[in-house]
Amino acid sequence: MADPSAFDMADGVLFLSTARWTPALQRQLVAALERRPRPFVIANPDLLVAPREGGLTLEPGLVGHELLDTVKAQTHWFGKPFPEAFAEAIARTGPVPARLAMVDDTLHTDVLGGAAAGCRSVLVTDQGLFAGRDTGPFIRASGIVPDFIVSGP
Repeated sequence: MADPSAFDMADGVLFLSTARWTPALQRQLVAALERRPRPFVIANPDLLVAPREGGLTLEPGLVGHELLDTVKAQTHWFGKPFPEAFAEAIARTGPVPARLAMVDDTLHTDVLGGAAAGCRSVLVTDQGLFAGRDTGPFIRASGIVPDFIVSGP
C-alpha cells in the first residue's frame, strides 16, 4: 500500500483479493481496526484457500477469519457460498431457483452454495482443483454432490 494511513482514513474496508496482500498489510489493517473499529466486507469469501491451476491460493476469507480472531471486527461476508450472493443473482435473473444452475469448479463454495439456494449445480472438472483428478473421492468424502459433472467445452 502506497499510503499506510489509508486504513485509518477509511470508514470501511471492502476486501476483494489477496493477490498483493502481505503480512505487513495484515498487521497495518489489524492495527487500524483496533484503533477505530469499522465495517469490514469480504466480497470473495473463499474460506481459506481456493483452487487454481498451479495449486491453492490464500483467499480473503482467511483474512476475515484472522480479523475475527484478533480484533473481533464487524465482518460481513458476501459471495459464494453465502446466501446473500445467490439471492442477489436469483433476484436479477428472474426464474425460480430450481430453474437456475450454478456452474463452477469447486464443491464447497459453488456446488454447496448453489444447492443451499435451491439451484441446480454443475461441477466443471477440467480446471482448478479438479483438473486432471477423479472427482469421485472428493464428492464421497465431502458428501457434496453436484447435479451434473462436466469437463470444459
